[in-house]
Amino acid sequence: MRAETVLVTGGAGYIGAHTCLLLACRGYRPVTLDSLVTGRRDFVRYGPLIETDLGDAGALVDIINETRPIAIVHLAASTRVADSTVQPAAYWQNNLGRTLTLMTAAIETGCRHVVFASTSAVYGLQDTPILSETMPPRPTNAYAASKLAGEMLLENLAAAHGMGCMALRYFNVAGADPDGAIGDLGSPGTALIPTILAAASGTGPPLQINGDDYDTADGTCIRDYIHVMDVAAANVRAMEWTRKQKGFAVLNAGSGTGYSIREILAACEAHIGRKIPASLADRRAGDIARTTADCRKARDFIALTCTQSDLQSILRDAWRWHQNRKARI
Repeated sequence: MRAETVLVTGGAGYIGAHTCLLLACRGYRPVTLDSLVTGRRDFVRYGPLIETDLGDAGALVDIINETRPIAIVHLAASTRVADSTVQPAAYWQNNLGRTLTLMTAAIETGCRHVVFASTSAVYGLQDTPILSETMPPRPTNAYAASKLAGEMLLENLAAAHGMGCMALRYFNVAGADPDGAIGDLGSPGTALIPTILAAASGTGPPLQINGDDYDTADGTCIRDYIHVMDVAAANVRAMEWTRKQKGFAVLNAGSGTGYSIREILAACEAHIGRKIPASLADRRAGDIARTTADCRKARDFIALTCTQSDLQSILRDAWRWHQNRKARI
């Protein structure tokens, strides 16, 4: 019996490749749809790659008709907040315009089950550190705003066309495949843990800590980190939910546990066994002391369990990937 196909847009990227890995492990056939603008061809190792642009409506219809996926996991997006503030039109075009083209093709071809990658950045500045899906979103940049608009689009389409759609608001995704074959592609400065590891290995500049006078135990900001394999599991479970349910749901995909910058830095130093260069700088505008995810809805809807999101597991797997990647450069 042939394995059921799941179409994964952005499957050559960080979260996408890990999602394809887990889909293959669960007996599905992941088909990656990626332009390879930011993704890596060598990350597509768990199923076939179709190289195309999500803006090509005709190609999307042909691809969906040919592959006949049971669902689409839509992970392709532009994701750098700083870039979105200087290129907002490009972010709206890529994150919302191409999502609309993809969804139109899905409806035309009868594919009614979609998972959408969103972000905790849609919450913006809130009055409480624990972020719940019931809070009104307050996006502060084009990246977050375009993702929130994507959520709204899916909600409208699900209601109009009897679809099953789920949006997952990812918190800080970290770690790597435990075997070290795939991992975070981000350059130093775009995410905390890769930046620390690059500083540790000498492939990046010293870590810059933006402010140490926040209302936390060590004065540095606290954020929610979730292992990429736990995110991949959330994606697979969300896909299975959309096949059983009609309508739209939005869930947090976080661990519910926060770690401070200095806590992560100290844990990295302990794991690697040496001091990591770091310097103190001024606060960044808009940063708040702490944010963590309220994960109760995700536990109820898709039985989210973060089995690998303890800090030691995240750092162990991230460092293994970083060393493997450095050896190949």
